Amino acid sequence: IGYYHIPLYMAAAQGDLDILYPIVINGNGATIDATGLGDRVFDIRDSAVLNHLTIQKGNVSGYGGGIYFYGNSKTLNLTNVSIIDNTSSGNGGGLSMSGTYYNANISGCEFSRNESTAGWGGGVYFTYSGVSLQFSDTIISNNPAGRGGGLYVDQSSTLNMSSVRLESNESDEFGGGINAYGLSSLTLANSLVRDNHAGTFAGGIYYYSGTTLTLTDTLVLSNIASTQSSGGIEADNVNVVIQSGSLIDGNS
Repeated sequence: IGYYHIPLYMAAAQGDLDILYPIVINGNGATIDATGLGDRVFDIRDSAVLNHLTIQKGNVSGYGGGIYFYGNSKTLNLTNVSIIDNTSSGNGGGLSMSGTYYNANISGCEFSRNESTAGWGGGVYFTYSGVSLQFSDTIISNNPAGRGGGLYVDQSSTLNMSSVRLESNESDEFGGGINAYGLSSLTLANSLVRDNHAGTFAGGIYYYSGTTLTLTDTLVLSNIASTQSSGGIEADNVNVVIQSGSLIDGNS
C-alpha cells in the first residue's frame, strides 16, 4: 500500500501514464496523484483491469481528467477504484470513454469532486455506439459540468446501474445527475438520485430520444431544476417504466 506522485521524468512525453496493451493493475489501496503534472493520470488504449486504487488530481486540457479510455471492442473493468478531484477542460472530468462496441464494468467505485470545466460529464462521460455499461455499488457525487454533472452518455448504448448513489452533482444546463441521449436502454435498480441540480431542467435525470427508462426500487428525491420544471426526471421521446419500490418526490 502506498502513495505515488508522478514526477515528469517518469511519465510519458505528454505527462500521463500510457497503457497501450492489455493490463491488470492491482493497486492494493495505493494512490496515484498527478498534482502539478499538467495532464491526466491514465491514457488507456486497450483492455484494462484496475483494482483497489485511488486516481486523483489529474488536470488536462482535453478529455478525461483522471482516465481517458479509447478502444474499439475493448473492455475497461474498474473494481474498488476511487477517481477523485480530477479536472478536464473537455468531456469527462473523472473518466472519459470513447470508441465503438466497448464495455465498461464499474463496481464498488467512487467518482467524486471531478469537474469538466467546459464540457459534459463531470464525473463520467461515455460516447459512441454499441456500448455496454454496467455500474454497481458505486457513488457518483459532487461533480460539476456543463451537462450531465454526474454522468453523460449518448448514442446507442445500454446503461445498467444497480445500487448506485448519484448525489449533489451539478450541471449548468440539464441533467444534474444523469444526461442520457439516444440510448438503447437506461435502467436503475436499488439506486438513489438525490440533491442534484441543473441550471435549466432535469435536476435528477434527463433522457432524450431513447428507448426505455426503467426504475426499480429507486428513489429520485430533492433534485432541483433552476429555470424550468421537471426537477426530478425529464424524459422526451422515451418510454418510462416505474416499478415497485420506486419513489419520485420532493423535486422542484
